[in-house]
Amino acid sequence: MEKKIRIFFQETLEENTLITLDKAQSHYLSTVMRAKIGKTLKFFNSFNGEFEGKILSTSKKEVV
Repeated sequence: MEKKIRIFFQETLEENTLITLDKAQSHYLSTVMRAKIGKTLKFFNSFNGEFEGKILSTSKKEVV
């Protein structure tokens, strides 16, 4: 069973919304975790709960 990567996201989370991660989180996902396009993630914050998302594009400075 593959573990899901969980990412804290301070802004409001909603279904069917594109999220562009900041440089530090993008670096973490693309370089440290080596996450590729299509990888499923969990996004969470303290007021909207947890949402599932998928990587659509990656670069060293930006993950969508």
